[in-house]
Amino acid sequence: MTKVLIVLLFLGFSFADKPEWVPYISPMMLGRTFDKSTNQVGVDIINLDDITNTESVNGTREFMKFKAGESDESKKKLLDVGGSLALKIKGGFIKVSGSGQYIKDEGTGEKYYELLTLVQRKTRIISLASEVTPNSQNVGSIIGKHYVSKIQYGANLIASLRFKYTTNEEKENIKAAIEGSISDTSGSESFDIQASADLTKVDEKLGKKTSLEIKYYADVQLDDVPQNIEDFKALVKRFSTLVADTEDGLGRPILAYVQPLTDIFENMPEYNPDRKTHERLPYLERELNDLITAKNRLYTVLKDKRTLTDKQEKWTAELYKTILDALIVYRQVISKLDLESGTDQFKKTNEAYLKIEDLELWADRYKYCPQKRESVKAVTANKYRQLTKQLICHMDKYKSNSIYDQQVQKILDLKTNFMGVLKDRNDFLNEVLTLSKDYTTRAKQVFQHYFMATREGPQSGLKKGGVVKFETVKLESTLKSGYDKLTGVFTAPMTGLYFLSQHVSGTNMDMDNDGQGACPITQAHTKSFFKKMKEGERYDVKSDTDRLDGQSSFMGILVDIEKSDSSKVCSKKDEFEDESEESGNRYFENPDYNNDGKESEESEETEENEERALEEENKK
Repeated sequence: MTKVLIVLLFLGFSFADKPEWVPYISPMMLGRTFDKSTNQVGVDIINLDDITNTESVNGTREFMKFKAGESDESKKKLLDVGGSLALKIKGGFIKVSGSGQYIKDEGTGEKYYELLTLVQRKTRIISLASEVTPNSQNVGSIIGKHYVSKIQYGANLIASLRFKYTTNEEKENIKAAIEGSISDTSGSESFDIQASADLTKVDEKLGKKTSLEIKYYADVQLDDVPQNIEDFKALVKRFSTLVADTEDGLGRPILAYVQPLTDIFENMPEYNPDRKTHERLPYLERELNDLITAKNRLYTVLKDKRTLTDKQEKWTAELYKTILDALIVYRQVISKLDLESGTDQFKKTNEAYLKIEDLELWADRYKYCPQKRESVKAVTANKYRQLTKQLICHMDKYKSNSIYDQQVQKILDLKTNFMGVLKDRNDFLNEVLTLSKDYTTRAKQVFQHYFMATREGPQSGLKKGGVVKFETVKLESTLKSGYDKLTGVFTAPMTGLYFLSQHVSGTNMDMDNDGQGACPITQAHTKSFFKKMKEGERYDVKSDTDRLDGQSSFMGILVDIEKSDSSKVCSKKDEFEDESEESGNRYFENPDYNNDGKESEESEETEENEERALEEENKK
């Protein structure tokens, strides 16, 4: 007896009529009635003076919540939209921005694991005064048993992060990565450091391994629709600015506080929802989802199945017609759905849903595809999806084999191959973008110190072995270049690896063949190399001829700096050197580095030996 009383008390408490916040439905207004049984907005029942004399409470706050997985019920709970309201939204009878757009979005049967994110910003509450006078003139035309006493302004941003998968193993890996990264998948009260870090963890674990699609549903105009997590985080941080940019800076009406009319009217009937009808609603919504998903999945597949066998055409036509007929019945019932009426209003939907069992396709459904048999119970409300799956499997296994069908298959194979190549290309571009971000800061340091100087003709007072002064500076960095044209000396502006290139053109006097006279012999010396230099270290170009002739040049650029870690990446010598073979040109290996990257102790001596060898060769 005690247990029965407890159950009765619980049921009575669950359906007790009490004030509550509900999603805002246009055209709700302060003092206007609302029918919770049918989710219909009614008439104005508060005097105009009381409506204009409102109270305002500023309470700006923002929070962020997550919900991961595939459960529609848990997601609707996160969005605070469910029951008859969700059904009316799906049927297109009620428009609710933001969360309503997400609820109405029809599934296509695509395989993805979802991380649903809700960002809500509340700005101000506008409410009726504590004492209001009801307008008794409209009592006879009242719709509903509640009225709107408060309206909450702000905005919702809903982001559906959809991680695609093809196998159950991939799905479980995605699930584990998300559950291991999001510290609280039920929600976080603000987009704080923790929430941002959690999303970063998800990106690190799944960013390069899975395909991600992000769908957005918002109450305000978004300035961007990013398709990666880092840019999504930036959008969340800008959301408050987007709300403030609305006409009055308050955002949009997002919630309404409804109170029973019995609070202001005497002898008004109380709201009394039917318990069995309330219990039937979740099953009704699952059946509707089953029908919609099966229809969309079948339509998507048929776009690529150009020809079918005679049996497949017959089965497909029967199944598709049954689905469409059932959807018409469901829409009719949902449009008249009344929470205070009994379950007799669902009789037509029950009959329409079970029409599938009259199809020839249903009787032999497990024979069409040699797969593990899956039991289909009425309570699971997935009959149509299961049958559609079996039919599609049969289409894949048994083809019409017509010439046209063969050509279509070739096209589809090409499409598949192209999508594979496109995926590889996108993966490569993502890698490039990642490297680009990693080296952005580094690039701001290297390649910032450079110069290029030239000289035309002879240099007064220059002797063999003297310092060449390149007096015309053609190019130099806005930062310190390090080159002094008056002395011809380059001084390293900072410690690092420099690429230096020099070209000196001149003449040496040599004896004629008869030994009686002398004539000038033109020689050119070109050298390009890397040199590790410390800040303040100097380098100059020595002349190896008696007299300069023609154009000579000298250039240098910083290509790498020292790093504390082992991930230093240096430019390669062969990326800079010109491999063309000109008369007199000589190229040297890096004189300043051994294979281990350390500065050679013999670098200076090696350079001098090479210069002496060059002199001997020129003499010959």
